[in-house]
Amino acid sequence: MKTVLLVTSPSIDAPNAVAYALRRAKDAGAKLLAVVVLDEELTERVAATLTNEGFVGEKISDNVVDILSRQQQARAQSLVDQIAAQAGQAGVSFESRIESGDANEVCARIITASNAIVAVLVAEKRSWLTRFLSGSATVELPSMAGCEVRLMDD
Repeated sequence: MKTVLLVTSPSIDAPNAVAYALRRAKDAGAKLLAVVVLDEELTERVAATLTNEGFVGEKISDNVVDILSRQQQARAQSLVDQIAAQAGQAGVSFESRIESGDANEVCARIITASNAIVAVLVAEKRSWLTRFLSGSATVELPSMAGCEVRLMDD
C-alpha cells in the first residue's frame, strides 16, 4: 500500500502539515504513517544548560531530565491520538510510531522502509529562548529519500 509519511516532534503543533498529509493520503488512496520523534538529547541539553548557568543544582537537574522525558512522551502520545482521530474522520488508513533518536536518522530510515510516496517533515520555528536552552538544531533533508519531501513549518 502507498504511504504518506508525516514526521514531527512532540513539541510542535502543526495543523496545516497534518491537514496536508491527510489530503495527500486521501487523494492517493494511501495510508498515513505519522512518526513522532523524541529528541533524547534535548532534555539532557536543557538540564545541562540550567545547571551550567546556575539555575538548578545537579540533583535537581536529574529530576528535570526525568520530568521532561515523561512530558515529551505524554505529548507525543497525545499528538498521535489527535492525528488518529483526524485520519478516522477523513477516512484515511492510519499507522503511527513514536521513535527516539536523531530526527535526521529516524526520518531517513523510515522513508526508506515505508516506501513513502511523499514525506511531510514538520520543522519548528524556534524562539531565541528555545535555541538557547536546546542548542542549535538543523533539519537536513534525507539525501536518499527517493520520494517527494515537503518541509513545512506551520
